[in-house]
Amino acid sequence: ALALVVEKWDRSGLWVISRSDGCYPERLKKYLGQAAPPLLYGVGSKGLLNRGGLAVVGSRDRTEEDGEFARRAGEHCAHEGIAIISGAAKGIDRDAMAGTLDAGGWALGVLAEGLARTATSGQYRAGLVSDHLTLVSPFDPDARWFAYNAMERNKLLYGLSDAALVVASSADSGGTWAGATEALQLGKVKVFVKSVGDLAPGNPKLLLMGGISF
Repeated sequence: ALALVVEKWDRSGLWVISRSDGCYPERLKKYLGQAAPPLLYGVGSKGLLNRGGLAVVGSRDRTEEDGEFARRAGEHCAHEGIAIISGAAKGIDRDAMAGTLDAGGWALGVLAEGLARTATSGQYRAGLVSDHLTLVSPFDPDARWFAYNAMERNKLLYGLSDAALVVASSADSGGTWAGATEALQLGKVKVFVKSVGDLAPGNPKLLLMGGISF
């Protein structure tokens, strides 16, 4: 069955790797253990899977200030040679990815929905062709978006990164909040939180829970 899956998506220009493959990210195994996804579907350079970097997360409905903050963080990471890891979703995720890619940096987008349509999107073509962008997902490339998938995807963002930056989070609910609080409880990855300017409701709470002022 796995052979048929690999053949199907390989013909579509996507690659499929399993936990037993040498290019499967070791840091993801260490972070999630047996909960690490058995398969990863992707497009772009597999080398970015093991590079690490800064996970930048935040709400979809962000303010203009938070969007600019995420973009500047992406630009700075590009200049420092640090890859940006994000969920490639509307809002903070895409702002950070655009900031680093426009500055010549590298980005790893971890999708909560199928890759099939996103991988062929014109907005990502330049990054994929230049090997500066990799898109990956633990879900079937034809899968639709579900809130549960987004929650599970957030664990991969922290697992693939060296550190994380929460730009804007709601308080006590939402995917950004759930991912950040879980990461703080696990204590395996440093979690930085935007602490200047106008702050989203969840940011002060995350700082009180052990988030590092950024």
